[in-house]
Amino acid sequence: MTVLSRRKILGAGSFVGAATMVVGADSLVGPSVATASAAGIGVAATGGVRPEDFGAVSDGIADCTQALKAAIAVVAAGKNALGHLHRPPLILSAGVYRVTETITIPGTDVIVTGVGRQNSVLLIDHLTGPALVFTGGGDIEVRGVTISSSDSRTKGGNGDGLIFQPYPGMKLSFRISVIDVYVLGQPGNGFMFTSPEGLRLENVGAARNRGHGCLIDAGKFQDLCASIEFARFNDNGDHGLKVVNMMNSRFSRVECLNNHGLAQFALDGTNHRVEMADCECFEFAGPNQSIGLLLSGRAHIIEGGAFFKLNTAIMLKGCSDSRIRLPRIEGDRSFYTSVGVQLGPDCARNVIDLAGGNLVQALVSDQGSNNVILRNGRDPAIAPPQHAALSMPLSGQVAPNLLAGKVLSLVTEGAVHFLPPAGGAPGDMFTLIVDTGHRGIGTVNFADVYRGVPGVVAANHASRYLTACFVVAGDGQCLPHSLLAYD
Repeated sequence: MTVLSRRKILGAGSFVGAATMVVGADSLVGPSVATASAAGIGVAATGGVRPEDFGAVSDGIADCTQALKAAIAVVAAGKNALGHLHRPPLILSAGVYRVTETITIPGTDVIVTGVGRQNSVLLIDHLTGPALVFTGGGDIEVRGVTISSSDSRTKGGNGDGLIFQPYPGMKLSFRISVIDVYVLGQPGNGFMFTSPEGLRLENVGAARNRGHGCLIDAGKFQDLCASIEFARFNDNGDHGLKVVNMMNSRFSRVECLNNHGLAQFALDGTNHRVEMADCECFEFAGPNQSIGLLLSGRAHIIEGGAFFKLNTAIMLKGCSDSRIRLPRIEGDRSFYTSVGVQLGPDCARNVIDLAGGNLVQALVSDQGSNNVILRNGRDPAIAPPQHAALSMPLSGQVAPNLLAGKVLSLVTEGAVHFLPPAGGAPGDMFTLIVDTGHRGIGTVNFADVYRGVPGVVAANHASRYLTACFVVAGDGQCLPHSLLAYD
């Protein structure tokens, strides 16, 4: 058997063989010498094909469309020295490649790699159709690229940014990896994946697209095993991330911020796990403020996460047998969250474990059946909740309901007068936490049943915060256990 070394292969100018299929760091530097001729296809000694070999100039001005198509044709027809299929990677250099037609990349075993999304840019400068379409069955990798739009396309065009779809006759596309890729300003969706199986997204983002930031649609099949990690979808015209009918997928540290659809993150299917998602709307407010996470399907696990300034932080719709554990749900002084977790009438056998909320009108709204609501792992049917059911801006008269919670946290919008507590029993201890918004706790006063508090208020009228802990005496009086006023 003859053994060809890498040195001999490169020295002889042969086609890239199996021994040189791995693209190393040296393949991203230096000139390429790939050529296409009637006699066959030559691949650069660097192991890849560059648009520059066919006349592309990555200055953001020259039209690189035909050069990219020619380079893709070389990639699609690539074979190794033994005649077996081998597609060399398409390598994008640092710079901006202006494109004036939809670019389609067919086939399996395709790699497109730039030198980082900050450096390699495809500028899409046409009004109709998608930007970049992969039509192969699988084994596709895209890495280190930004796909952006010209002003004219952003304002008056149509079409998605980066599309992955099975080739005709295939029901799914498989083993797709998208790493360090951003899609910006497209008139349609940013990313669109049709029937993927084995999908990996890592360090990706989509911003200011007119449709969804990212749409993953399995159609009528429940495709398997997507993994999305360190992703950011912001300021898109519809959902930030929408997942339809997928199964057995993991979403870790996904941010969906200020998107204008019904929900920041819409997840449907079976057996998904979401870890530390971040769904927020902190740049706009109003009656159409969106849902943070819209969850449907069954057997999901939602672990932690931050949900801020939303009408509804987490909504379950047609969802069963799922568990949501300790999400951080926050409102805002100018826009408090209406409902922390809302379960619709078609939701059953879900477990919601809440640590509490801040500036939230109602932590849970449950219209379903056989759902279990916990506070810090405790079933309220066994142990009454120990955290506030109310934490929101208010003014006027307040009567703490000790059956609803033993900690009442509130932010004042005006003067507040605390009435005697309701539902208390001798020996009950409860705490009032008041934020006066720098107006001073002189805006807070107490009924006579609260012993010793008026003097504290008078002496600390300039303080912002008041924390007062009381014990209910046998005669119904509220005896101070500790009082603290501070800035």
